[in-house]
Amino acid sequence: MESIIFYLKRNTTLIITSLIIILICQLEPIYAYWEIEKKLDAFKSTKINNQIIVGINEIHYKPGNYLSKYLGIKLKDNNQYPVLIENKEEIGKITVDSVINKDSNSSIFTINNSQSFILKDLSSEKLFDRIFMFIVSLAGIFSFYSQTRKQKNNE
Repeated sequence: MESIIFYLKRNTTLIITSLIIILICQLEPIYAYWEIEKKLDAFKSTKINNQIIVGINEIHYKPGNYLSKYLGIKLKDNNQYPVLIENKEEIGKITVDSVINKDSNSSIFTINNSQSFILKDLSSEKLFDRIFMFIVSLAGIFSFYSQTRKQKNNE
């Protein structure tokens, strides 16, 4: 009877620990994308008429991932907006002293009244990151489970 209670306690601990690991691993993508999505939504809802770009910089939106970066543009009215577009080769067309126009609640903006760009949605990258972190959490759970199995076999 005592061994059954000990076994149930060990499994309960394993289940609770597994759920905590999965929860923490699912919170990471939410945190990583929260700020950039907020800035991107603000940019999509803003109406911009003939504003001049006075500064451009690259900003990383995922902690620890050097490749995850976006272009940040600063306008003459001191507002800064993220620019994430599907075709990364076209980013070079966005330069300082370019004129930007954008309607409110639109994902399309134009530079110098000739080149149109579509703002990218990060939902697919966020979903991929959540799946990846779920796999990472499962690896941690399986290693924890195998360690408890080894301890049980040694007893």
